[in-house]
Amino acid sequence: MAGDCNSLAETHAWFDSRVAHHNAIVLIFLILLDLPLLRGPYLDTFQGFLDTMTAHTVDHLKVNGGRFYYRRRVPIRHQKTLGIKNWNRPCGKVSYQHAVVLVTEWTAQHDAMIEALDNPETAKQVRQETESDTMAPVVANVVKAQKAGTLPPSFDPLDAAHAGYEAAYNNPTFDDQDRLVRFRAILEASFGSHVVPPIDPDERDEFPVVKRKLERRITELGGNPNTITAMSEAYFKKNQIKPEGRNKYRRVMCGSQWTCHGFVPPQVLV
Repeated sequence: MAGDCNSLAETHAWFDSRVAHHNAIVLIFLILLDLPLLRGPYLDTFQGFLDTMTAHTVDHLKVNGGRFYYRRRVPIRHQKTLGIKNWNRPCGKVSYQHAVVLVTEWTAQHDAMIEALDNPETAKQVRQETESDTMAPVVANVVKAQKAGTLPPSFDPLDAAHAGYEAAYNNPTFDDQDRLVRFRAILEASFGSHVVPPIDPDERDEFPVVKRKLERRITELGGNPNTITAMSEAYFKKNQIKPEGRNKYRRVMCGSQWTCHGFVPPQVLV
């Protein structure tokens, strides 16, 4: 009798496995034909199977709850440059075939971006942009508070500039790009047009000295702002050129003996 029970259990297990296999084939067939997925047992039972199947079919294509996503880790060497660790983009309510097309396109775009960022000059410019975009809201809030007079009465722009400069300059974890973006932020927050120079004679004499010191450090770290490279980056940012377009222009300019190193001012072309 025990043997009969075991045989019966084995028969049920075998039958269940064949049903599962059949349902999986049906589900794949529906996907490949771009037909609406059946509600009920097919979808509920094999959603996990679908997730596993698509995850291993196309690089960076992931599935969560029946929705397709593009997920990819940014190479460690470029994470600080871009300010992110992962690319995570939903494909929307699309079929599997459409998701494959989208993910393939995005993969190619990011492959090209990674290749462009492997150029140190390009990576440097993008890193500056990333850092500036991160710091911009902070500076804007400080400037807004200064204009509105909502900062504590003890706040002094010159003292803040001194403290900020020393903190950025002596921070052992900062590299040149970290210092550059902070020096620019200090210059804007403490010496912008909204700041009234000190009344005290000694502080009034010190005010332009500290400002020039910051400007020199910025030039040393960021280069001459009148070079073609610097001007082109300013143009990209002002006109909100997309990253793919910026990389294309940078590659073209790097083919020039003048602009590859960003040293020659534009007036040499006149």
